[in-house]
Amino acid sequence: MRENANREKDSQPTVALKWRLIVGTAVVVARVVARVAAALNYRAALFLGRLITKAFEPLTRKRRDRNMRRFFGPSFSPTEQARVDKEHHDYLARMRTEIARGVHREASEQLNRVAFAGEEHLQAALERRRGVLLISGHTGTWWLVPAALAARGYKVTGIFTSIPFPSVERLLLRLAGRYGIRVAFVGKSAYRAALEAVEKNEVLYLTFDVSVRPNRNERCRFGAGTLDIDPGPAQLALRQNMTVLQAACAHQGARDHVITFYPPDEIATATPSVLCQRWLDRVADEVRQRPSQWWSWGYVDVQEQK
Repeated sequence: MRENANREKDSQPTVALKWRLIVGTAVVVARVVARVAAALNYRAALFLGRLITKAFEPLTRKRRDRNMRRFFGPSFSPTEQARVDKEHHDYLARMRTEIARGVHREASEQLNRVAFAGEEHLQAALERRRGVLLISGHTGTWWLVPAALAARGYKVTGIFTSIPFPSVERLLLRLAGRYGIRVAFVGKSAYRAALEAVEKNEVLYLTFDVSVRPNRNERCRFGAGTLDIDPGPAQLALRQNMTVLQAACAHQGARDHVITFYPPDEIATATPSVLCQRWLDRVADEVRQRPSQWWSWGYVDVQEQK
């Protein structure tokens, strides 16, 4: 037994080195691709995005198929699933193209194509002077939500998962800085950022439909299935008495984006579980309306309802 323990301990540095090499290589490739995409016209860059998406597609195929069946239920036919999956590939290619070009091209090139609906809900929420927790799912071009708001003059801090790889973290910080977004990380500066958002009446943005702390998850209804959600953001909002607002983002037409704000959530009598379910119900509606535009089909596990 001691020999096995020593062997496992000796293998840990090897595994860590392996992941550093994999992530380091991926970052180098991503930087090269971003520079190439920025230098090309949009159609050529999109062609490159489709090649990359096609190369990655086999890695998540089984999970995508399983998630779609569990979300839509038994009435979801193989023909419909194949159609949605093909459209999902097209969506991923567009998103990867937009993100890659966003690293080096002028931010205004993307932000000028963003339209807002329901912005009065955000303005009314800020009038309460308690800061705003703005949440969304990974639908459409969700990453443009904080960027577009910052470009319109709102003070925005984005909450992201802590990144154990410095090169990736530097890349994220540089990209966020180009769009005028401040960054805080879960487990590091996120709580302090929330207190500052309340104190300064600013916007705190995060996505909630991909949990990064599985030991804290609650299982919520999601379509015909369920999804594990971290109630931490809801607990934070209730503890600080923040105004809670949800946004949806859709990719429309060739390259246009629409960000829609829902009316503020009533939190006076809400619990974290109630808030999480309410948020996820809205994301489920978005997925039903635009099933190809949920980024997370291949990255989370939708469970069957019991």
